[in-house]
Amino acid sequence: MHRRMELQRRLFSSFIGLAFVAAMAAALLFRFSSILRPDKPRLWMVEELAPFNGTDEKLPILLGILGSVFDVTKGKSHYGPGGGYHHFAGRDASRAFVSGNFTGDGLTDSLQGLSGVEMSSVVDWRKFYFERYIFVGKLIGLYYDKDGNPTKHLKGVEAKAKSAARLQEKQKIEEAKIPSCNSKWSQQEGGEVWCDAGYPRLVQRPLEMALNGKRSRRCACFKEEELGQPGLEFCTPQADPPPPSSPSLYCHISSCTPPEDVLNLAYVKEDRGRSKKILLESIRNDIFLLDLNENLIFIRTSWRK
Repeated sequence: MHRRMELQRRLFSSFIGLAFVAAMAAALLFRFSSILRPDKPRLWMVEELAPFNGTDEKLPILLGILGSVFDVTKGKSHYGPGGGYHHFAGRDASRAFVSGNFTGDGLTDSLQGLSGVEMSSVVDWRKFYFERYIFVGKLIGLYYDKDGNPTKHLKGVEAKAKSAARLQEKQKIEEAKIPSCNSKWSQQEGGEVWCDAGYPRLVQRPLEMALNGKRSRRCACFKEEELGQPGLEFCTPQADPPPPSSPSLYCHISSCTPPEDVLNLAYVKEDRGRSKKILLESIRNDIFLLDLNENLIFIRTSWRK
């Protein structure tokens, strides 16, 4: 009788042990399967996201932006090794979407110190990924807590971005009242701006200080009776005023100076030893093209990416 009871106890213990092992195996299998096949939104740890950087062909390529994680495998040519956006894979590098710094400390999720306009741009990038790629979850950290709830950092970024978007729309409406100058540039003749009707002047953008904390100007066309208002500057003193009979009023702007809100500086080298140019891109979509001596030779106010 005693032996039978001992045998039953051992069998029961073995059954419990096997059941526990089976349960653990099932849990691990489910966990491993969900990681390898992130087709359903889930919470991610930073260290979990890192292997999904495109270096392992068996794994999808994932990236994070503002704590949202996306499967960008269909864009492998861009996000895989050797691709132009590979630095975004396997991490949340939200800041780099606007800073252009793709190395070291530049590959961070922090937007501290950026303007509302720049934060709005990052939010727009997040919208792009929601529209083009598969959302696979949230990254626990700066923007989402361990329960997947948005943190004060995410709410702050979204609030500043929304405010900046409203100011940008207001600025767009205000600037539409005074049309921007036309412009052109050629290597032979240099650059010039002109107005089909009116006089070209550099004028301050009053909302730029609120948007970016910096001053900015644009080239706009003013009527003759408006030329006396303060703050307007000539492109060059010699070019103003143009002949009243001129059907197209313009002036060379080689003596102008770029606004203080210049954002990026990039060197563009043309092929086969031709001339180099330095391209300055301002926050407000103005382009300034300089020669090798850094003399401004061109401005265009209607450029868009």
